[in-house]
Amino acid sequence: MKFNFVNESSGYVRVDPLPSATELAEYYASDYYQNPHGTYSSTYTSQELQHKRIRNEFLFRVFTTGMVGGSGSFLDVGCGEGFLLSTFEERGWDSLGLDFSAFGVGKFNPHLTESLIVGDIYDSLDSLISQNKKFDCINLGNVLEHVLNPISLLANLKKLMHSKSVLAITVPNDFSRLQIYLHESRTIDEQYWIAVPDHLNYFSYKSLCETAAQAGLESVDVLADFPIEWFLANENSNYSINPRTGKAAHLARVTLDSLITLENEFDDVKNFWSAMAKVGQGRVITLLCKSSDPL
Repeated sequence: MKFNFVNESSGYVRVDPLPSATELAEYYASDYYQNPHGTYSSTYTSQELQHKRIRNEFLFRVFTTGMVGGSGSFLDVGCGEGFLLSTFEERGWDSLGLDFSAFGVGKFNPHLTESLIVGDIYDSLDSLISQNKKFDCINLGNVLEHVLNPISLLANLKKLMHSKSVLAITVPNDFSRLQIYLHESRTIDEQYWIAVPDHLNYFSYKSLCETAAQAGLESVDVLADFPIEWFLANENSNYSINPRTGKAAHLARVTLDSLITLENEFDDVKNFWSAMAKVGQGRVITLLCKSSDPL
């Protein structure tokens, strides 16, 4: 299938033409979960598991800073393997995860099975909205790039927020200045970040802020993760050209990310990752939002 890209009014880039809802449902039913495309790993090393713990404990502090009380209610939309969900639950939060599949949670955090709703995320959200549920903290992790209508999804999440709620939206940082430079300079030979039909939408910091605003959300802060794509600028660690260097680049990222987060004051680390996102770096970006006119 041939496709192009168009810029939406909020600035994000989307595939054109979009598949129909039926085509997308058939794709996920027949291919995506049978061949998870790297969504889940079969195993993690102790170093990788430690990094997940460090990163999620840091994100927990970021997401809950300023909240009154020691616990609250947490909704993880697209909770995947359940590592962030587990972090919140361990700290006494009333935690609920939504996902199309139970595979990730069942493999890595089976103790969370009773805190997981499996099925169509839109149906699950509609059910929570109809029950007038409200959550103190909502996480939407690597979901927005997959959906047909990002603004509609964010508007539904807003209905689950109250005046003090925080929504964290994580997406790949795509069509970035670094990626374009690497491709135009022929440092890489393909636009590796394009992943159709898995990814239909491609966001930057600015376009994600504007997309959130069009859904009635106010941007509060932004964070990046470690910019693993920096390794592509070095011919000896360019994993796009030489995939054999990919594992070493990944483990270096894990080590450096953990070191930065553990060995510095929380506010300094938060400001560092925020600055990285604002200058367009990081493989993913996480936008923290509140409702601009909470229901």
